[in-house]
Amino acid sequence: MMVPIVSTLAIPDQIRSTSTRIKGMLPVAHINATFSSFYCRWKRPRNALDVLFLQDFTGSQGSYIDQSRREINEVCNSLLRLNEGELVAEDLRFGLIAFRDHPPQDKTFVSKIFDFTSDASIMASYLGSLTVEGGGDGPEAQCDALFDALHSPWNERATKVAVLVTDAPPHGLGESDDGFPDGCPCGHDPLQIADGMLSSGITLYVIACEPTLSTSYQHARHFYEGLTRKTGGQVYNLGNPSGLTDVIVGCLLQATDSDTLVARHRAAIRRDAASGALSPEEIARTLHEDLSNANVSHYGLSLDAMVELNEEGERNIQEWYDATSMIAARENIREAPPNRIKPEYLSGSSPAASMGRRPITLAQVEGIVRRSLSRRH
Repeated sequence: MMVPIVSTLAIPDQIRSTSTRIKGMLPVAHINATFSSFYCRWKRPRNALDVLFLQDFTGSQGSYIDQSRREINEVCNSLLRLNEGELVAEDLRFGLIAFRDHPPQDKTFVSKIFDFTSDASIMASYLGSLTVEGGGDGPEAQCDALFDALHSPWNERATKVAVLVTDAPPHGLGESDDGFPDGCPCGHDPLQIADGMLSSGITLYVIACEPTLSTSYQHARHFYEGLTRKTGGQVYNLGNPSGLTDVIVGCLLQATDSDTLVARHRAAIRRDAASGALSPEEIARTLHEDLSNANVSHYGLSLDAMVELNEEGERNIQEWYDATSMIAARENIREAPPNRIKPEYLSGSSPAASMGRRPITLAQVEGIVRRSLSRRH
């Protein structure tokens, strides 16, 4: 986790804790003015960023891997430029976990780990060192890649982001043609891993390669939505690799902004939660009001809706999110119609994307509060 230049102890008492405001120590207008003034003076620390790609290396993923290899330099340059001097090249590291499947479905490898590097050309060589092949049944060894990601040698002062790129689910979701219907043969539980990622400060994003993921699998989309939400991440859809760089950069900028705010407010959030005066929801609402009054912005990435969700699917997403294990989740997952890809995207086109700084939203602050309360360090 990043350490701010200004300690929380240097923040005036009236804005250090949201609970002080409800005690009536100072008028709200005065607190808001002080809060806004503090944000104007607060200088953001120099960032560090670790990015770990979890890349499906089965036969259908060649175009996405080629795009990543060609554009990794552009990803680096965009991050350095958009961080406006707060991120330097030596503090930006990329790593790769390549995965396929377990034998007998695939006899080449389950997962391969490539060390973090600050050299974009080395990262490109990682991506070019393997061919895409195999895969066997539909589901793949995502659980093994997630396990490897959780236990990777992350820089503890960095924003930590894992980006999973795939068009298939892991084993054990209840999909047809699953060679391991009970789940990962090694016993890795992705829901437990996601909870571990949250407490370790790792944000997971999934780039869903559509329309395959939603049209070929009944449960995959709902599962990934619930899985990423556990870590404060999100699922983004692509119909082809052309928008890959923009989506990756957008994910990383969002995570960096959120991590900066966690570092800035974690002590006060935890203090308020420990006091019992406010619930996490109340803490988030109060903090959002303060941040909004201080004109605090946050990077946001928006993609046009490519997938039409349904009520039953939304319920299953919540079940995956709430569950602490795959066994517990499967007991509550109901049959749901598959998500429908909008007709204009069935041919493989990608949704339009927009990215930029916008007024911070309540949902973003709720994620900041949740991460602040869940992190071990």
